[in-house]
Amino acid sequence: MLKTVGQDVFKASLGHTFPKEIWDEVAAHLLRNPIIRRNLDIQYDLSDRGELSNDFLAVSTCWSYMLENLDTVRSIDYPVVAALDRCPDCKYRDRARFVAIEVDGRSLPEDVLRVDETSEAEIQMRTSVKLEPGQRKVVTLKGESVYPSENIIPFSLTDSTINIEVTVAHPIRIGVVIDPLHPREERLRKVPSANPSQTETWRIEGGLLSGHGVVIRWFQRLGA
Repeated sequence: MLKTVGQDVFKASLGHTFPKEIWDEVAAHLLRNPIIRRNLDIQYDLSDRGELSNDFLAVSTCWSYMLENLDTVRSIDYPVVAALDRCPDCKYRDRARFVAIEVDGRSLPEDVLRVDETSEAEIQMRTSVKLEPGQRKVVTLKGESVYPSENIIPFSLTDSTINIEVTVAHPIRIGVVIDPLHPREERLRKVPSANPSQTETWRIEGGLLSGHGVVIRWFQRLGA
Protein backbone atom coordinates (compact mmCIF):
# COMPACT_ATOMS: atom_id res chain seq x y z
CA MET A 1 0.00 0.00 0.00
CA LEU A 2 2.86 2.35 0.88
CA LYS A 3 4.45 1.79 -2.53
CA THR A 4 1.15 2.34 -4.36
CA VAL A 5 0.28 5.50 -2.43
CA GLY A 6 3.81 6.86 -2.93
CA GLN A 7 3.67 6.28 -6.67
CA ASP A 8 0.24 7.93 -6.89
CA VAL A 9 1.49 10.97 -4.97
CA PHE A 10 4.55 11.32 -7.21
CA LYS A 11 2.45 10.97 -10.36
CA ALA A 12 -0.07 13.54 -9.15
CA SER A 13 2.53 16.09 -8.10
CA LEU A 14 5.25 15.53 -10.72
CA GLY A 15 3.31 14.16 -13.66
CA HIS A 16 5.35 10.94 -13.75
CA THR A 17 6.43 7.97 -11.65
CA PHE A 18 9.94 6.59 -11.19
CA PRO A 19 10.96 3.13 -12.42
CA LYS A 20 10.59 0.29 -9.95
CA GLU A 21 14.37 0.00 -9.51
CA ILE A 22 14.63 3.64 -8.37
CA TRP A 23 11.59 3.40 -6.11
CA ASP A 24 12.96 0.23 -4.47
CA GLU A 25 16.20 2.05 -3.60
CA VAL A 26 14.32 5.03 -2.15
CA ALA A 27 12.12 2.72 -0.08
CA ALA A 28 15.01 0.57 1.20
CA HIS A 29 17.49 3.30 2.08
CA LEU A 30 15.23 6.21 3.00
CA LEU A 31 11.63 5.35 3.83
CA ARG A 32 12.26 2.05 5.62
CA ASN A 33 15.42 3.10 7.45
CA PRO A 34 14.43 4.76 10.76
CA ILE A 35 18.00 5.81 11.67
CA ILE A 36 19.28 9.28 10.81
CA ARG A 37 22.40 11.18 11.78
CA ARG A 38 22.45 14.76 13.00
CA ASN A 39 25.30 17.28 13.03
CA LEU A 40 28.11 15.19 11.56
CA ASP A 41 31.37 16.87 12.62
CA ILE A 42 34.55 15.79 10.79
CA GLN A 43 37.91 17.08 12.06
CA TYR A 44 41.37 16.49 10.62
CA ASP A 45 44.46 17.84 12.36
CA LEU A 46 47.48 17.71 10.02
CA SER A 47 50.90 18.33 11.54
CA ASP A 48 54.59 18.12 10.72
CA ARG A 49 56.66 15.82 12.90
CA GLY A 50 60.41 15.82 13.21
CA GLU A 51 60.71 12.14 12.29
CA LEU A 52 58.65 12.58 9.10
CA SER A 53 59.90 13.93 5.79
CA ASN A 54 58.06 16.72 3.94
CA ASP A 55 56.27 14.03 1.95
CA PHE A 56 54.23 12.92 4.98
CA LEU A 57 52.01 14.36 7.71
CA ALA A 58 50.89 13.07 11.10
CA VAL A 59 47.09 13.19 11.06
CA SER A 60 44.67 13.05 13.99
CA THR A 61 41.02 12.49 13.11
CA CYS A 62 37.74 12.90 14.97
CA TRP A 63 34.28 12.07 13.66
CA SER A 64 31.27 12.88 15.80
CA TYR A 65 27.53 12.66 15.12
CA MET A 66 24.19 12.13 16.83
CA LEU A 67 22.24 8.98 15.97
CA GLU A 68 18.46 9.14 16.23
CA ASN A 69 16.00 6.24 16.07
CA LEU A 70 12.85 7.66 14.47
CA ASP A 71 10.93 4.45 15.13
CA THR A 72 8.59 4.84 18.10
CA VAL A 73 8.15 1.08 18.62
CA ARG A 74 11.31 -0.86 17.72
CA SER A 75 14.73 -0.79 19.36
CA ILE A 76 17.57 -1.06 16.83
CA ASP A 77 21.18 -2.25 17.01
CA TYR A 78 22.88 0.22 14.70
CA PRO A 79 26.18 -0.94 13.13
CA VAL A 80 29.03 1.58 13.53
CA VAL A 81 31.85 1.08 11.02
CA ALA A 82 34.97 3.23 10.57
CA ALA A 83 38.25 2.87 8.72
CA LEU A 84 41.66 4.54 8.88
CA ASP A 85 44.03 4.53 5.93
CA ARG A 86 47.46 3.03 6.47
CA CYS A 87 50.45 5.01 5.20
CA PRO A 88 51.65 3.70 1.82
CA ASP A 89 55.24 3.90 3.13
CA CYS A 90 55.88 0.70 5.11
CA LYS A 91 57.99 2.65 7.64
CA TYR A 92 54.83 4.36 8.94
CA ARG A 93 52.18 1.72 8.16
CA ASP A 94 51.78 0.63 11.77
CA ARG A 95 51.09 4.19 12.95
CA ALA A 96 47.37 3.85 12.07
CA ARG A 97 45.26 3.22 15.17
CA PHE A 98 41.92 4.06 16.75
CA VAL A 99 42.43 6.17 19.88
CA ALA A 100 38.89 6.17 21.30
CA ILE A 101 35.35 5.07 20.45
CA GLU A 102 32.79 6.87 22.61
CA VAL A 103 29.00 6.82 22.98
CA ASP A 104 27.49 9.76 24.89
CA GLY A 105 30.98 10.62 26.17
CA ARG A 106 31.76 7.14 27.53
CA SER A 107 34.48 4.96 25.97
CA LEU A 108 33.29 1.59 24.74
CA PRO A 109 35.11 -1.43 26.24
CA GLU A 110 37.50 -3.29 23.96
CA ASP A 111 35.46 -6.50 24.10
CA VAL A 112 32.63 -4.89 22.06
CA LEU A 113 35.00 -3.55 19.38
CA ARG A 114 36.10 -5.62 16.39
CA VAL A 115 39.25 -4.18 14.85
CA ASP A 116 40.52 -5.71 11.61
CA GLU A 117 44.19 -4.98 10.86
CA THR A 118 44.72 -7.63 8.19
CA SER A 119 44.59 -5.21 5.25
CA GLU A 120 47.75 -3.39 4.19
CA ALA A 121 45.64 -0.45 2.98
CA GLU A 122 43.57 0.30 6.10
CA ILE A 123 42.45 -0.77 9.54
CA GLN A 124 38.73 -1.15 10.16
CA MET A 125 36.67 -0.98 13.34
CA ARG A 126 33.16 -2.38 13.80
CA THR A 127 30.78 -2.22 16.73
CA SER A 128 27.08 -1.55 17.34
CA VAL A 129 25.02 0.96 19.28
CA LYS A 130 21.60 0.04 20.65
CA LEU A 131 18.95 2.72 20.20
CA GLU A 132 15.63 2.44 21.98
CA PRO A 133 12.49 3.83 20.27
CA GLY A 134 12.90 7.59 19.76
CA GLN A 135 16.32 7.60 21.45
CA ARG A 136 19.30 9.74 20.49
CA LYS A 137 22.98 8.99 21.19
CA VAL A 138 26.20 10.82 20.27
CA VAL A 139 28.94 8.70 18.72
CA THR A 140 32.55 9.93 18.64
CA LEU A 141 35.41 8.14 16.89
CA LYS A 142 39.04 9.25 17.22
CA GLY A 143 42.07 7.94 15.37
CA GLU A 144 45.51 8.80 14.07
CA SER A 145 47.74 7.79 11.19
CA VAL A 146 50.43 9.06 8.81
CA TYR A 147 49.25 10.33 5.43
CA PRO A 148 51.04 11.63 2.32
CA SER A 149 51.33 15.42 2.01
CA GLU A 150 49.31 15.07 -1.22
CA ASN A 151 46.13 13.17 -0.41
CA ILE A 152 42.44 12.76 -1.30
CA ILE A 153 39.79 11.39 1.10
CA PRO A 154 36.24 10.80 -0.23
CA PHE A 155 33.71 10.84 2.63
CA SER A 156 30.41 9.36 1.46
CA LEU A 157 27.41 9.10 3.82
CA THR A 158 25.77 5.75 4.45
CA ASP A 159 22.63 7.16 6.13
CA SER A 160 20.43 10.21 5.82
CA THR A 161 22.12 13.08 7.67
CA ILE A 162 21.13 16.56 8.79
CA ASN A 163 24.06 19.05 8.70
CA ILE A 164 27.71 18.23 8.05
CA GLU A 165 30.75 20.30 9.04
CA VAL A 166 34.39 19.67 8.10
CA THR A 167 37.31 21.36 9.88
CA VAL A 168 40.93 20.89 8.82
CA ALA A 169 43.87 22.29 10.81
CA HIS A 170 47.10 22.22 8.81
CA PRO A 171 50.62 23.65 8.51
CA ILE A 172 51.01 26.80 6.40
CA ARG A 173 52.83 24.79 3.72
CA ILE A 174 49.68 22.70 3.14
CA GLY A 175 46.64 23.82 1.18
CA VAL A 176 43.18 22.26 1.59
CA VAL A 177 40.22 22.02 -0.78
CA ILE A 178 36.76 20.56 -0.05
CA ASP A 179 34.45 19.45 -2.87
CA PRO A 180 30.81 18.41 -2.33
CA LEU A 181 29.45 14.99 -3.25
CA HIS A 182 26.09 16.58 -3.94
CA PRO A 183 24.28 17.75 -7.10
CA ARG A 184 23.67 21.17 -5.53
CA GLU A 185 27.26 22.28 -5.07
CA GLU A 186 26.24 25.74 -3.85
CA ARG A 187 25.09 24.21 -0.55
CA LEU A 188 28.73 23.80 0.51
CA ARG A 189 29.80 27.00 2.27
CA LYS A 190 33.07 28.04 3.84
CA VAL A 191 32.82 29.28 7.43
CA PRO A 192 34.86 32.37 8.44
CA SER A 193 37.90 31.44 10.55
CA ALA A 194 40.07 33.45 12.94
CA ASN A 195 43.17 31.83 11.41
CA PRO A 196 42.26 30.84 7.84
CA SER A 197 45.87 30.10 6.85
CA GLN A 198 45.97 27.18 9.29
CA THR A 199 42.39 26.24 10.26
CA GLU A 200 39.55 26.06 7.73
CA THR A 201 35.93 24.98 8.10
CA TRP A 202 33.25 24.08 5.54
CA ARG A 203 29.58 23.33 6.15
CA ILE A 204 26.56 21.86 4.37
CA GLU A 205 23.35 22.67 6.22
CA GLY A 206 20.11 20.75 5.89
CA GLY A 207 19.39 17.23 4.71
CA LEU A 208 21.81 14.93 2.91
CA LEU A 209 21.04 11.45 1.61
CA SER A 210 23.01 8.23 1.37
CA GLY A 211 25.82 8.73 -1.16
CA HIS A 212 26.11 12.45 -0.49
CA GLY A 213 29.14 13.82 1.35
CA VAL A 214 32.41 15.61 0.65
CA VAL A 215 35.84 15.00 -0.87
CA ILE A 216 38.71 16.30 1.28
CA ARG A 217 41.94 17.09 -0.57
CA TRP A 218 45.18 18.52 0.77
CA PHE A 219 48.41 19.31 -1.08
CA GLN A 220 51.76 21.03 -0.72
CA ARG A 221 51.63 24.67 -1.73
CA LEU A 222 53.90 25.70 -4.58
CA GLY A 223 57.25 26.88 -3.27
CA ALA A 224 56.63 25.44 0.21
